[in-house]
Amino acid sequence: MNSSNPERTYARWPLRDVPRTPATDVLPIGPEADGIPTVFDDDSRTLVDPVHYRPGGKYHSIVKLQIRFEGQDASDTRHAQATGWLIMPHLIITAAHCVYDHTHDFGKAVQVRAFVGYNGKNSVDQAGLQFRRGLKVVVPKDWIISDTNLASDVAFIIVEEFNDIVRIAQQPTAGIVNKMLLSVVGYPCDKFLGDERGAQMYEMTKRIDCDLSKTAFNLLEHTISFASGQSGSPVLISGESKAIGVSSYGSGTRNTATVFRGRFGTYLSGMSAVMFGLDRAPAGSEDIRYTMTIGRPEGSVTEEPLSDGKTFWAIFRKVTSVGQRVDHSILRTGFPFMGQVGGPIAAVAGTALGVISKLGADTSIDVGSVHVNYRQCAARAIVAEAAMQTIIKMDPHKVNDYRIFDKMEDQFPETKDVVPRIAKLITPGIVESALRISVNAQGAGEGMSRLYPKLPPVSGSLTDHAKSFTDAFTRYTNQGDGNEMSEFLASIVKTALVATPPKMDDITRTIGESELSVTDMSTHIEILCHRALIGDICLRSLIAIPLDQMMQNGLFDHFVATVGNIGKTVLEVAPVVTQNIFNSIKQDE
Repeated sequence: MNSSNPERTYARWPLRDVPRTPATDVLPIGPEADGIPTVFDDDSRTLVDPVHYRPGGKYHSIVKLQIRFEGQDASDTRHAQATGWLIMPHLIITAAHCVYDHTHDFGKAVQVRAFVGYNGKNSVDQAGLQFRRGLKVVVPKDWIISDTNLASDVAFIIVEEFNDIVRIAQQPTAGIVNKMLLSVVGYPCDKFLGDERGAQMYEMTKRIDCDLSKTAFNLLEHTISFASGQSGSPVLISGESKAIGVSSYGSGTRNTATVFRGRFGTYLSGMSAVMFGLDRAPAGSEDIRYTMTIGRPEGSVTEEPLSDGKTFWAIFRKVTSVGQRVDHSILRTGFPFMGQVGGPIAAVAGTALGVISKLGADTSIDVGSVHVNYRQCAARAIVAEAAMQTIIKMDPHKVNDYRIFDKMEDQFPETKDVVPRIAKLITPGIVESALRISVNAQGAGEGMSRLYPKLPPVSGSLTDHAKSFTDAFTRYTNQGDGNEMSEFLASIVKTALVATPPKMDDITRTIGESELSVTDMSTHIEILCHRALIGDICLRSLIAIPLDQMMQNGLFDHFVATVGNIGKTVLEVAPVVTQNIFNSIKQDE
């Protein structure tokens, strides 16, 4: 596969549940079904010693696969038999023709059984055998289009984790394979155990020469015999737990394998990104979803930076960890803003963004003499953080239906280069605010005023969505007798929805072309900034969701509770970060 065009599109779809019972009635696929001989005169395949595929053995990651396709009749009990192997405890690599069939026009796989330690149908209840069902598949779109695209005959299957596997790594393949001792290991269907075809693991080893630059599709060509059922088998460097390719097809005189990494390698990094990317399919959908990635083959000399999409989702995972309950898994991340401090401090960061944006929008403000109205910015940030927490609680399929994830991702290219510069400016104020919040939390609010802060009078009109949302919020908080707290919360929401969200142009105007300096703490502050900006998108999206849906799913309750939990705290510490911003700007002047 040539690396001159790094764009690739991949297909992904979910798989159905399947029982543990082996499916041994064979559906021929691949070379056998196409009438291509793959077993040669010097066939020397031998039965693998059980010690090698049992726990601790060198082949205790080679997987027996049994696959059913969407286009098969309900009465058709046959299953394709294939081989794969685990490159991670939960990720199988195999040939694409094992999971998407062109020969019979059966199309995509819908069920996959996966066994490690398999030695016939009677072994499924024996110690050392593990069964998992396939959960999801990724293949290159080129294979979906045509089975003539042999360089794309590779697939990933994700499963629940297998235990204690002996992982097989992928070895970058040189353009020329020179007298390399290679082995093909798998479950051939021309071999029997009783009446069961493809029941046992076989291997064959041979010294191979191949110049990939001179082969069709730049595939590895060899004369190691394999049969139907061994499609997807690893081509191993003999004596090592390293593979240089996945067994695919044959020409009648030579067999072929797609190779990994290097000049002609497959795009495993792109496939992995698609496999583990966020699933935006509607709930219950079995449709194929296509995703385009940009990158080079793994192991290529030139490394591509992560695309904006990949970078966004990497950051988004960190963004959603803010405020999580502190446990051992969270502590390992090293992120400081966990537990009850997380939500309020994210809103304080949002306040800072609002203040900086306001300074950029009105250049007449003199930071040395005029106190900008930070409370309006704080109200917006509080409600944005509440919206963020509410969206996180939503069914992700519903979030996708409202295109909220798309809106988050679309904003990222505009914000990604500005956020590190903002973080440098606001880090001192965020750190001081976080300390105050922590101290007050430990003291159960001692030293903090019991009065509710007053918000400035609201000037400006609300959109129809915002007005409906504000009215509903006010009615909700005023249930029973209205009180000071309910009035306070309603004023936060109304002030927030009138306020202008932070704008990158205005922020850039304030911070200018300041020198970028990164510290351990500023990288954490960047995550808070991203959370605040994403939170504002959540807010704009949330108020557009029909109120009856919000009420039915308990989302409105969660939103109201979050505003109540963080509102007073944020407003009381917001002057700290605001004053720190003024001080930093004056120092830079």
